[in-house]
Amino acid sequence: MNLLVTMHQALKKNHICLVMMLCFVSIATVYSQQTITLINKDSIDSKLGEFSLSNKQWFFTTDTDGKWGKEKSADSILIKVEPKFGKEDTPSGWKGIGWFRLWISVDSALIGKTLGLRINHDGASAIYLDGLFKTGFGQIGTTQAATKNERMPFEIIPFQVNDTLPHLVAIKYANYKPVYNDFVGFQIWAGEYIKMHTISKNKKMLFEYMLIPIAVQFALGLLHLFFFLFYPKQKLNLWYFFYSVLFAATSWSVCMYNISPSPEIQKLSDSLFFVSSIIGKAIAWVLLYKVGNLNIPRWKSIAVAFITIIYLVKYFLFPLHDGFDGSDIIFLIIMLDSLWRLFKTIRSQIPYAWIVGVGMIIILFFYFLVGADAFKLWQNYPLRCLTMAIGLLSFPFCYSIYLALDFARTNQNLSSRLVEVEQLSVKAIAQEKEKLDLITHQAEELEITVAERTLEVQQQADKLREMDVVKSRFFINLTHEFRTPLTLILGPARQILQDAKDATLTSFARTIFRNAERLLGLINQLLDLSKLESGEMQTQNKSVELVALIKHNFLSFESLAKEKNIQLAFESAWDKLWLTIDQEKLERIIINLVSNAIKFTKQEGIIAINVSKVENNLFEISITDTGIGIPESKMPYIFDRFYQVDSADSRAHEGTGIGLAITKELVRLLNGTISISSIENEGTEVKIQFQINEAEQIDHAIDIARSGKVSEADESIQAAYNQDEGLLLILVIEDNVEIRNYIAQILQGKYRIISASNGMEGVKESQKYIPDLILTDLMMPQMDGYQVCNVVKADSRTSHIPVVILSAKADIDSRIAGFEQNADAYLSKPFDPRELLSVIQSLINTRKQLRETHGKNNIWISNTTELPSMEKTFLEKVKNTVTLYLDDEQFSVEKLGVEIGLSRTQLHRKLIALINKSPGDLIRIIRMEHAFNLLKSKAGTVAEIGYMVGYGNPQNFSTTFLKHFGFTPSEVQKR
Repeated sequence: MNLLVTMHQALKKNHICLVMMLCFVSIATVYSQQTITLINKDSIDSKLGEFSLSNKQWFFTTDTDGKWGKEKSADSILIKVEPKFGKEDTPSGWKGIGWFRLWISVDSALIGKTLGLRINHDGASAIYLDGLFKTGFGQIGTTQAATKNERMPFEIIPFQVNDTLPHLVAIKYANYKPVYNDFVGFQIWAGEYIKMHTISKNKKMLFEYMLIPIAVQFALGLLHLFFFLFYPKQKLNLWYFFYSVLFAATSWSVCMYNISPSPEIQKLSDSLFFVSSIIGKAIAWVLLYKVGNLNIPRWKSIAVAFITIIYLVKYFLFPLHDGFDGSDIIFLIIMLDSLWRLFKTIRSQIPYAWIVGVGMIIILFFYFLVGADAFKLWQNYPLRCLTMAIGLLSFPFCYSIYLALDFARTNQNLSSRLVEVEQLSVKAIAQEKEKLDLITHQAEELEITVAERTLEVQQQADKLREMDVVKSRFFINLTHEFRTPLTLILGPARQILQDAKDATLTSFARTIFRNAERLLGLINQLLDLSKLESGEMQTQNKSVELVALIKHNFLSFESLAKEKNIQLAFESAWDKLWLTIDQEKLERIIINLVSNAIKFTKQEGIIAINVSKVENNLFEISITDTGIGIPESKMPYIFDRFYQVDSADSRAHEGTGIGLAITKELVRLLNGTISISSIENEGTEVKIQFQINEAEQIDHAIDIARSGKVSEADESIQAAYNQDEGLLLILVIEDNVEIRNYIAQILQGKYRIISASNGMEGVKESQKYIPDLILTDLMMPQMDGYQVCNVVKADSRTSHIPVVILSAKADIDSRIAGFEQNADAYLSKPFDPRELLSVIQSLINTRKQLRETHGKNNIWISNTTELPSMEKTFLEKVKNTVTLYLDDEQFSVEKLGVEIGLSRTQLHRKLIALINKSPGDLIRIIRMEHAFNLLKSKAGTVAEIGYMVGYGNPQNFSTTFLKHFGFTPSEVQKR
């Protein structure tokens, strides 16, 4: 333009020469500095209405001065670049902003026509033509914060050129923080405005039309989500919802990628496309597998999930990696697997599965011809995207039809079932009516039968009541009859105690007297219980000082408590309390309850009595112990006659089970109440309450009844190791001290005696001392007689010992049970001392005969078949042990005992009892028998064989051999 102005001025002044010179210089200068891009009609038509200026040589400067938007600025100092560049090929000096200049010209066919420019970038721009500002996109600032990026790929900038001279297109462009590393610069096209505008408008409209199939796909997804919420068991609807939403997101991301004015949204759309397409393919795989409600193999589910996660992680770690990563091939294999599953499903004639197959064929067709554009048929990219979005509807549409038809089929089946159920219900109702009529008829008959049976039961109850009265009368009469012989027993026994001077006779008389008194007490209790139940017992109230009465009776148990290290504690809210009550019955109540507490409280326990005042003018006596307690299941029965909490043979405490029954009846007779609370293994608390009937204090001393026997008899028989060692040793296991002493007195002088107070202690004693015979009671604490017998017979140390069971259980079942536990004899109590001695002697003689038989001529070495299996095993073990150490001259009895697991004493008593041989004799006999066999087989010289059997001195060996066999070793070799 400067050139034209200069020429015009020169013509006015008629300086022809100067004009010619200036023209020549100016033209030379322009063509030397500028490269002019020609836009002609043919190039526009051949490029579908657009002519790309992006690949032309533009002049670039990093200077942001506005002068570079004008024509007069010289391009000679600028560098040549292409405006489309990435981070790796940015122009020299690029810092996010600069001027780009291009000279263009048009041919004569485009002069005067409205032309257009279209620019695509992710930054901000200001566009100038011949120094005049045309338009701009975004906001250019000197920093990133001040710059607002914007993209307008469908906007056309109109301009006109009225000559063929060069014109300057200058663009100020800023992109400080590129969204894509490979697209930092810009793209620009030129062409006829009307045609470019029409094409651009159509492209944008096609992209916007993509929202229609997107909305349809999303609507289908929501529909099936509602189906799932309505019927959660059909999880295919939920998978379908995920698939529809993800592929709707895929199409939406394509649409937003192309039409969004925000580069950030474009980038987000790009990420959304990848994520949704990856996850969508995995869910499509699930949908195809689930046709026909088939189960997916667990390993396949894990593999597909793992691959999907790997590619998602890879994308977020390397979002701009455009190289080959194998995802298309891998997901193609996954889809082929699901298609093969679908094919097999269709072949198995699953109803309507073919519809899903049709949908897959259609969508594969679209992927092949449209998505991949295998035949390069699509020149219009927006139309291709729209077509693909429509094609993506084929699979979800067909799958939705399949689900609808499957649901309809299921619903039809359910309707058929409902009709069947209704028919069955009608039939069932009719049957129930028949049953009801039958039940009603039977109920009427049952009522008649019940009435008849009730009458019979009533009559039987009356008879039983009469029989009970007769039995009670008989029981009372019988009990009264017991008193006469007991009186005759007690009188002479008392006289013997006073007159006898012999210690043994005095001991027997004391035992007779004590147990006769005990039996008399039990008989009195039974008589009292009968009187209480029949209402014949009367109260005899008198003035009593309550605190002293209770304390005296409680502390009378002190000696018995000391035996078990039990602490007694008494506490009262009153120092003295005079009231009117039946003293004798109150004492019996206290004694019964305290006696029970001591009986069931373990060593070092505590028993406490507390006398206190409670509401409604009552006083309460609370007896608490730390005993074994009562199981909750047995609490309702503790006041029943003859009921015992522990009825086992191994129970730790004797009793008749009438103490609490009498106590309850006595409390009721005194108009009181009794309650018991207990926790098993923690203790028991008994509370009795009576009305406070205060009385005046009397002057004379209070007659407090004796509490009776509160301690057990002292144990008079101890382990008798100082007795004659020549006598046989008998172990007596009996928990009753008096019976244990009685048996010891019977056996005294005839046998040595050791004793144990319970089964467990008895087993330990038997293993320690290896007695010649065991006498055991049946019912004992910790371990009963059956268990004792079983343990003794199963132990190799004691298996040979005869066991005699003594028991008050004389029934045949108890006797059989004893013999089943390998008991040698069973005697019932009361027993005759002569019978006891006879049984003991018989068992000992039998054992002696067996011992002599097996010991004679050393038969036990070669023949043990007649011995019990336990003894045979024991002897074999002993022989094998001696044989193992045959050549060891240091092998001794102690070492044999260690190998067998017995002490020297235990081993000695065991072998004497079995074969009447001491351990030393046994070792010698086995060595001699082996030596004889070796000599007979000529296994070596006499000396060598002596060494073989544990004799280091040949002379000693020969002497022993001669003494054992009666001939020398050399004579054996000569035979």
